[in-house]
Amino acid sequence: MNLLNPYISLPRASATESCPMERSRLNAVEEIAAGRYDEGLAALRAIDACRIDGLDPLLHLASIGIFEMNHCIELAHYEMALECAISVLNALHRVGDKRSLDFLALAVNLLYNLAMVYNLRNEFDVAEKGIEKCGKIVEKCYRRDAQRFEEASTAIMIAKAEIYKSRLKVSNVLMHYHATTELLLASYAKKDVKGVKRLISSMMNEGNTLLGIGNYKEATKCIARAIKIYKATFNEPDVEYLRMAISLAKAMANRPAHREAAIELLGSLRALAIRLGADDECATIDHLMNEPCPKTRFFDLLKGFSVFGLK
Repeated sequence: MNLLNPYISLPRASATESCPMERSRLNAVEEIAAGRYDEGLAALRAIDACRIDGLDPLLHLASIGIFEMNHCIELAHYEMALECAISVLNALHRVGDKRSLDFLALAVNLLYNLAMVYNLRNEFDVAEKGIEKCGKIVEKCYRRDAQRFEEASTAIMIAKAEIYKSRLKVSNVLMHYHATTELLLASYAKKDVKGVKRLISSMMNEGNTLLGIGNYKEATKCIARAIKIYKATFNEPDVEYLRMAISLAKAMANRPAHREAAIELLGSLRALAIRLGADDECATIDHLMNEPCPKTRFFDLLKGFSVFGLK
């Protein structure tokens, strides 16, 4: 997926280019379109939107948030991109005319960017939901201004295909890991230590892949099963066991009903990490223990808003 052309998210103003502030705004977007985000964003933030005739200050604020989100995506700072998305949503929620093409263009770009982020994070259910909603809005907008939304319409069709391909690729990887696990289970039955190690490795590959795509329930089951086999085969917990258990805690922490148990597990793992001298793992544990409860998925937030017609 490629980012949308930034001009689609540029709110229109009645002021002409003879207005210095409007000229500065257009120049800033040219910088962003050329990939010079620092210069463009700095110029946009310095603009007093109230001094530009016909420009809604809230739409101007939302457009800055979209461009900041674009920059974060290009830098692969996906968590920061989601923070930008929340600020855009808050600005759009306060806009008066929610039927204007400027408002809808920003909504389209927001939903498209979210689909892009979730696709890159392998959370395909959310990505597909976002791109579908995005497509519905563009379809309506295209009938009102085909020239402005033609490029976005094409980009969305391409994005749908790319998300499907990404999902298929990960599904194939999971099928491979699962098939390998089933084959290696015979080794576990025979108590072949080398075979058991391969089995555990395969199960952890499957579990960590499930964790990566946000299937926390199945990831918890898979990793817990691997740990059970590990404990039954090897006597003393080591760094390998510690890493497995940290993955289990990650999966549990993302399930609200299991978060408290995850924190307790992390506490015991921290003591083990200190005893083993595993400094990197100890730092990971500290980060997980201090991390706030995972935010409600962004599209859950959208359910409370009628601004995109998504109720």
